Amino acid sequence: YQNKILSNLQEFHKNNPFSQKGRTFKELLGIFGSQQNEEAKTVLRIILAKLENEGKLRKADNTFVHASHQVQVDSQAEKQIEQIENFILKSGYSSTDLAELSAEFSPELNEKRLQQFLKFLLDSDKIIFIQKKYLHAGVIEKAKEMVIDFIEKNGEGITVAQFRDMIAGNRSSALLILDLMDNSGITLRKGNNRFLTKKFKDKLDSDL
Repeated sequence: YQNKILSNLQEFHKNNPFSQKGRTFKELLGIFGSQQNEEAKTVLRIILAKLENEGKLRKADNTFVHASHQVQVDSQAEKQIEQIENFILKSGYSSTDLAELSAEFSPELNEKRLQQFLKFLLDSDKIIFIQKKYLHAGVIEKAKEMVIDFIEKNGEGITVAQFRDMIAGNRSSALLILDLMDNSGITLRKGNNRFLTKKFKDKLDSDL
């Protein structure tokens, strides 16, 4: 299984040369085929720990990376990645998807290379991917600040319509961002309104 794991990681890096991350535990569990039981999980944990101790792989967030993998971005790739990031940033609250990006950067970039660059930006926390849409992390942070400030000043919470008007966007974009905040544990939906979760309010208080 050791060689299978290392080969699996090398194949992943070959297909994702600009990704700083690797395979998750769940993905690597796939080498056991249909026998993905508790025993297989225990065996995999032991093997991964052994390979890490031997310096054959390393951890990157919640993934495992082959020790030989290094992300190398040349000047041309760096320029293209920057162009993609700027396009997503200029999309603002409207968001963009793979089809729009493909149309914008074709034929200079094929879809495979475009997806590799998007993965690089995702791994670098420069952009966010939710419901098949891309948004710039800076835009999301600004939106979060607006929502938090509004809710703190208005005890009745915030509706999708109110947030839509705040960002001068459409309902789908507003809902996309609010859903992201719900999933992040910042807000909680009650009827048509969203409020700050107790856990997030406690965090705000502790940061003061």
